[in-house]
Amino acid sequence: MTTTTCDKTPGPILIVEDDSLILELIEELLASTGRSVLAASNGVEARAQVERHPELAAVITDLAMPEMDGTKLIEWLAQDRPDLPVLVLTGTSAQQSGGVLDRYNLLGIIRKPLTDDKIDQLLETLDSLDA
Repeated sequence: MTTTTCDKTPGPILIVEDDSLILELIEELLASTGRSVLAASNGVEARAQVERHPELAAVITDLAMPEMDGTKLIEWLAQDRPDLPVLVLTGTSAQQSGGVLDRYNLLGIIRKPLTDDKIDQLLETLDSLDA
């Protein structure tokens, strides 16, 4: 696993994940690269964070969550914040998501479980935003 550090001060990254261990891991990982991180455990909380923080640089979201799932969050973001990059981090298969993700311009989809290679992919994707 490679850890990179941001030279610029990009806007915060919002992580939307209902698994507290994964949320904490990603928060710590991104914070260690110098990024500012916000967190939400479902789409309802995420929507509130997006509305409060217009300076967000990107959203990393799970799909399967309580209250408002990631698909509904992505649909809302496509309407209200189409400029906001979204990266999906999920254990849900393409078949389970019903192809809905194909309709949106996403930074990418990273499948759980997280491995060192997938964490590197996540960091490289976020770094590409700063380039």
